[in-house]
Amino acid sequence: ANLLCADCHGLAAAEFKKPFHHPVLQGAMRCIDCHDAHLEDSFRAIPNTERQNACLDCHSEKRGPFVFEHLAVRANSCQSCHQPHGSVHARMLKRSQEHQLCLECHSMTAGIAGSQPPAFHDIRSPRFRNCTICHREIHGSNASPFFLQ
Repeated sequence: ANLLCADCHGLAAAEFKKPFHHPVLQGAMRCIDCHDAHLEDSFRAIPNTERQNACLDCHSEKRGPFVFEHLAVRANSCQSCHQPHGSVHARMLKRSQEHQLCLECHSMTAGIAGSQPPAFHDIRSPRFRNCTICHREIHGSNASPFFLQ
């Protein structure tokens, strides 16, 4: 089935060849694990009343419920941070540097959903460029509103 999908979806097939990717080409996953080929819009995740996001079927530890949820996870938008087919960045992230990704939402820009980092987070210092060193439970936490544990 994956080869049949690749005939029309060449861009997605090429993304599976990137260094960090879901194991579709290795045969450990199929396109239909996440997509329903019979829907008019085949890029939509398979509808299911039990879940809202196909990603959480395999990555259930990210599901929660958490006392403190990261807004991106609550909005069921894994693609806010991750490229679903494949990426040149570790953990299939959209950006090579964590802080750049975090600052897409956590900045002083008006209309952005996240709050800005506190003043002591001097982004010019390498110490504050790997956000998940401290904010380890970035998908959600039951102990910390800042995802520290």
